[in-house]
Amino acid sequence: MLRNKIIEELMERKLFNEEDYIVLADGFEEAIIGVTATKPIKAIYDYWMCLDIAMHDEDLSFDDALDWLEEFVLEDLGEHSPIYIKKINNIK
Repeated sequence: MLRNKIIEELMERKLFNEEDYIVLADGFEEAIIGVTATKPIKAIYDYWMCLDIAMHDEDLSFDDALDWLEEFVLEDLGEHSPIYIKKINNIK
């Protein structure tokens, strides 16, 4: 399972300790890009990849997936809530 592999990788790289707690977003494993460098540790996801996953996995149009994802990322899971980054490429 990809979820377990992500946790194993975080522990091997010493980015996550057994006493740490992290919330992973179900279904968005392919979009994880890292974790925060500060405590509490939070998973960081590429927002645009999450949008693409929502469109394909939920069979939604772009607009419907955007609305669905906006609500999803606003869900408060406490201090360990994942972070969703809207990456900007090719800035010069």
